[in-house]
Amino acid sequence: MANPLAGISTIVLSLLGSLAPNLPIPSIDLGSLSPEVAQHATHNVSQETPNHQITQAELINALNDYRRQHNLRPLKADAHLNNVAQDWSQRMAREGKLHHRPNFMASYAPGARTGAENCLMSYAGASAQDLIKAWHNSPGHRANMQNPEMTHVGVGVAYAANGTVWATQNFAAY
Repeated sequence: MANPLAGISTIVLSLLGSLAPNLPIPSIDLGSLSPEVAQHATHNVSQETPNHQITQAELINALNDYRRQHNLRPLKADAHLNNVAQDWSQRMAREGKLHHRPNFMASYAPGARTGAENCLMSYAGASAQDLIKAWHNSPGHRANMQNPEMTHVGVGVAYAANGTVWATQNFAAY
């Protein structure tokens, strides 16, 4: 059974991408959860990292499958954007705080016309398809994944000590 609160993090954070890159973006401090909410938020979280960790290639393939299902061209995997996204996912996992990278496009290689970022926290054992579904269920994240202007993507996935999955998608149009 999936964690009933797993999708909340994707709903709370909906980045407007190039529409509002300078607006402050809310963050969630997981340490500030009430005991009742924390109990439910961690109900299905394993104390061990899952046997299978999502790879960047799996997440990009799942995203491109999703885009094909919506009659959009696949995005080109970009090594630099993968590094940007992986760095951010590791930071969120280390801090236990879900938030977007401030001014994320400053981390992009020169030449990007526009960009967008999706971040999420999910339950231990989530698959690449689970992450895509969670982003799809958030209107802002869905818009980023379905943006026909985007040409390149980088993704990052990190795991906290308790198995919680932290993931980032960085999109760019070159």
